[in-house]
Amino acid sequence: MFPPPDVEMVSAITQNVPVYGEWVGSLDGYTNAQISPQVSGYLLKQNYREGSYVHKGDVLFEIDPRPFQAILDQAKGQLAQAHAQLDLANINVKRDQPMAKLHAIPQSQLDTDTQTQASATASVQAAEASVESANLNLGFTKVLALIDGIAGIAQT
Repeated sequence: MFPPPDVEMVSAITQNVPVYGEWVGSLDGYTNAQISPQVSGYLLKQNYREGSYVHKGDVLFEIDPRPFQAILDQAKGQLAQAHAQLDLANINVKRDQPMAKLHAIPQSQLDTDTQTQASATASVQAAEASVESANLNLGFTKVLALIDGIAGIAQT
């Protein structure tokens, strides 16, 4: 037979022992913002480092603004042209109104001038809308942070 094994004994004591555990986890922010540009173009610059803290309104990316600036300049030129046509139409109506009352010109000429004036007014409004749209698109070439927080991985 075998002799009994040697056993060590220790007196039990009461003490605080830290409790810990290890788990595999992933982080997901309380608020997540998907950043995507409103216009397409060539990406010139990424202005932040992935994992860094960014503030709301910070410029994250810059898209080449040159094509959008050209469209804005073209829209401004069309607006100036529309204003010039409206000015001419206003002059023609102002000149022809008294002449039509005196029957020095046919009423149809004044009617044409009035219609041209209305058309020129509409052209100015359309050109103003084009300028506003082009200006908005130019502003979209700077992609801004929507919220304060930690910037994630850029998928460009």
